[in-house]
Amino acid sequence: MMGKRAQTTIEYAVLIGVIVAGLIAMQVYLRRGMQGRLKASADEMSSGALYSPGATNSNSRIDTAVSEESHSYVLDHPNDGDVRVSFTESELKSSRTTNRIEEVR
Repeated sequence: MMGKRAQTTIEYAVLIGVIVAGLIAMQVYLRRGMQGRLKASADEMSSGALYSPGATNSNSRIDTAVSEESHSYVLDHPNDGDVRVSFTESELKSSRTTNRIEEVR
């Protein structure tokens, strides 16, 4: 009686394993189907005016401005007049502007 119970348990485990393997194998096809439906809905809503690799022209312009301001100071050491200490302060400013235009034929 114990052998039959073990065989039944093994059969159920194999059956569950086959079902899980089938679902994993179908995952790619299900994902592609969902992406296809999503693209079809997006095309329908935009009247086909979405990005298309062969039908989209884009122009980009990037302007970058960089400026640096430095100040140097030389001071006498307060305890020893023969020693001079120098300091340099620098400030770097950067700005970037991006303009992008896309046209769909």
